[in-house]
Amino acid sequence: MRWPFSNLTARGYSSLSTTTNTRRINTRLLLTILKWIVLAILAGITAFFIVCRVDTHMRIYVRFWLSPRKPVIVEPLSEEGACFQNLAPKYQQGYATHSINMMPGYRMQDDTCYGYASTVKKPRHRMGNNDTVIYFHTTWSSADNTFGETQLATLRSFVATQDPATTRLIVWIDEKDQRLLDESPYWKEAAEHTDRIWYEIDNTTQDTFIAFKALSTYGGVWFNMNTLFVRDLEPLLVGNDWISQATCYTSVEGNPFSGSSMMYFTKDSPYLCELENAISESSLPPINQLTLADLGRLYYRVYVRILRNGYKPWAIIPWCYFEPSQCTKSLRFSSPFASSTTAISDHWLDSIFAFHYHDTPPSTPSGAIYESLNNKYKDAVEW
Repeated sequence: MRWPFSNLTARGYSSLSTTTNTRRINTRLLLTILKWIVLAILAGITAFFIVCRVDTHMRIYVRFWLSPRKPVIVEPLSEEGACFQNLAPKYQQGYATHSINMMPGYRMQDDTCYGYASTVKKPRHRMGNNDTVIYFHTTWSSADNTFGETQLATLRSFVATQDPATTRLIVWIDEKDQRLLDESPYWKEAAEHTDRIWYEIDNTTQDTFIAFKALSTYGGVWFNMNTLFVRDLEPLLVGNDWISQATCYTSVEGNPFSGSSMMYFTKDSPYLCELENAISESSLPPINQLTLADLGRLYYRVYVRILRNGYKPWAIIPWCYFEPSQCTKSLRFSSPFASSTTAISDHWLDSIFAFHYHDTPPSTPSGAIYESLNNKYKDAVEW
């Protein structure tokens, strides 16, 4: 026996079932399409990174409407410009014999930096006074590391690459480290083979103060001990005082002196005078509390101060001359202690002037670049 509305019920059930099935099919189709879209996007991203290399160095800025630009303030020179009064002719017009342009007139973010460095060469005829001694300065402390094989390599690199007639190296130490240095077999080895290197004692524990004191007393080049010289710096030491650029990233914008490892000033430099005065200003932390970041800001502040008061500031040596590891992956040298080299370092190693390394050397130093350079040093000095 059939119920009266059995046909309607059957027909209604059939209609509902068809609608539900249609919806399910549409949902599955939509999910399938979405899956293919996601897979296509992932495949595209994967292919992009397989084909392309991405070097990123992003900067994030607050919108001007939230943080308006501050007005330009011309900060006066210290002591009413005393450092720039009665300047020697070389600080007004440059050396008459100056014939080398150390820097191109454009920013160098690619391997053109290495290419330009390779063109800065020692001239056939000596520039400047043949009797002028140029002092190189660095510092060593037992608090940082022992005086070992890598420190000896630094001294050896200086002797092997810098002019023996006109260059000397002073290692500044604290009095408490004198015995440790005298007893170091590596220091003894250097002292036995050359009279161009010696140490002087200064009980100031802050490297910044020692640097300014050394340069104001002797003038010359201040460098970080973690440096291997590659070739003669003579072309860079006539005509301009300078501080090295710390990384390639500041070729676009930013503070080029934040982390600088090398600088050159004559002892009567007005720039050095202005820097020393700036350190004593109350707006800066005490000398024994200055960090590398503070020091970079100090250099940049004084640089801008000099420029805005109408004087030509010191030069900025391009990053690749001394800091070849401080750039994008495609342009930087590998660590000197890495087991292998890169194509960029294989091609341009002889173009740079020195290699300031930032990593801690192993207890027994080795590495492709380190061994290549150190073997050249040993062949040159025979010790």
